[in-house]
Amino acid sequence: MTDREKLIDELKELCEYLFHEYKVCYHGDVEDAYNRFLIANNALELLKEQEPITPTVNEFGKAYCGNCGENVGIFGKTINVCVRMRYCPECGKAVKWDE
Repeated sequence: MTDREKLIDELKELCEYLFHEYKVCYHGDVEDAYNRFLIANNALELLKEQEPITPTVNEFGKAYCGNCGENVGIFGKTINVCVRMRYCPECGKAVKWDE
């Protein structure tokens, strides 16, 4: 498991704990518990947004971003040409190419 995946798993556990703490917080500061939950949840969402996107390739060899549909590469069918972008020029997401 990569550090990124480990951090995402730990943030999920933290969010569950903080949400539970918020729901059962009778004697403490409810607003503080909820704010801590929101901070952890926002960090988790930001990490998920940065995950690379797998492109879709049509029958003509053109590759499109799995997020926004922008052209991110081409694979030549008749000539030996291969163009792969590392990032989508439209939405900026990293493109995950299967080797």
